[in-house]
Amino acid sequence: EVVFLYTKLFAGRDEVIDTASFEFEAAKKRCAELNDKLQNSGQNVYRQFLAGHALHSYLANTALLSDADGKAQVVENEGNYGFINTFDLTVDHIFLQVAMFPWVTRNILNQFTSRYSYKSRVKDTLTKQTADGLISFTHDMGTIKLGFSPRGQSSYENKKRKNFMSQEELLNWILCVGIYWSKTGDTAWLKANSAVLEECLQSMLIRDDLDPAKRDGLTSMVDESGEITTYDSLDPALLDTTGSTYIAVKSWAAYLALEAMFKQLGEADGAATSQAQALRCSQTLTAHFNAREKYIPAVLDGKNTSRIIPAVEGLIYPEQMGLEDALSTSGPYGPMIQMLRAHLNTVLQKGVCLDAKSGGWKLSSTSTNTWQSKVYISQYVAEQILKIKDERTNGPVDAVHASFEVLGTPATCWSDQLESGNGAAWGSTHYPRGVTSSLWWLHAPQPAHEDAPSPNRSP
Repeated sequence: EVVFLYTKLFAGRDEVIDTASFEFEAAKKRCAELNDKLQNSGQNVYRQFLAGHALHSYLANTALLSDADGKAQVVENEGNYGFINTFDLTVDHIFLQVAMFPWVTRNILNQFTSRYSYKSRVKDTLTKQTADGLISFTHDMGTIKLGFSPRGQSSYENKKRKNFMSQEELLNWILCVGIYWSKTGDTAWLKANSAVLEECLQSMLIRDDLDPAKRDGLTSMVDESGEITTYDSLDPALLDTTGSTYIAVKSWAAYLALEAMFKQLGEADGAATSQAQALRCSQTLTAHFNAREKYIPAVLDGKNTSRIIPAVEGLIYPEQMGLEDALSTSGPYGPMIQMLRAHLNTVLQKGVCLDAKSGGWKLSSTSTNTWQSKVYISQYVAEQILKIKDERTNGPVDAVHASFEVLGTPATCWSDQLESGNGAAWGSTHYPRGVTSSLWWLHAPQPAHEDAPSPNRSP
């Protein structure tokens, strides 16, 4: 049982009003500092609008509760869908959180670890072999209307719908922990969760293949009830987990994160295993590159020919963790990095992953259902990691994306799932995930003249 934390802090409305009046000037000053940070970020006016618009929508979806033990519990609601702490949103919110209030990430991760982890049984989709899949995490913690779900269960996932996201959420826990630790230096918290990290590695290995000699870094074992990805409303180019290029690059990033964290903890074996898996994954991906057409298929089944932007999405995690060698074209994963740069250059063409009508980004060549939060991540990856800086990644395309939020969805706050031709909302309205735009102004290299104060970092 939980209550809003403010009910424990204030005796009534008069006390709330008095406190708000007393704190008003300090709050106004903090807002002005944050506004200066955005305005002095060197980003174009369209990106500034999108970032400010998205931040308001994110904050409107948040609440701070008090549980039965009197401990604070953060809640991030999933816009019009109403899911509580949807994990595949948390992994995207983290870029804002680690810059402004990293304690929020720690709080949500603690909730997932203590109450919303579970053990799933997995099955090889080809051989039908099954095994206990060790640890994973739920898609969400419940809904606004129905409240928190029972321990180890989400409101979204169920066996009848065959829509578990076991691999996706396993990756999300690893990556959130990696970014939180690398940005805060909270090694004490990392040590306290070392056993969970080891479970996560073993779960990753099993989901690759039961036979260590056959492991290639990809996912072949999925939840026996059926499994999808966060891109649940897309076509097979992004929906399926098995053989997914998107999931494979994200898995590569998770192995890199595990390697770095195991090294910090002095776990040499775990670090070595993670490093070996990262290398296998990168080699497998590179081997699937279509050298003639210069792209990597969305699904590595030898049949799929869809081109997707999120093939590069996973590069954001080692970049945010400061793992520069992993992203160097002359480093151990250089061939994969060069391949992904060539891939993105290929797909950023009108009629492929630039909408033929609007010129805006769309995630898949085979779908006009595009998600703006994910577009922002890949724009950052394109510019800051893959060094693709032209009118396709900055400027005119931002004007198109801003017009989507103003003209396409004028009455639904910041919205995520849009029709790439005109910006009309498919879903995900009043949504919080647009704060991936914080990568532009809270993480991207700033102009030399930029001297605005940093945003408030809550304790």
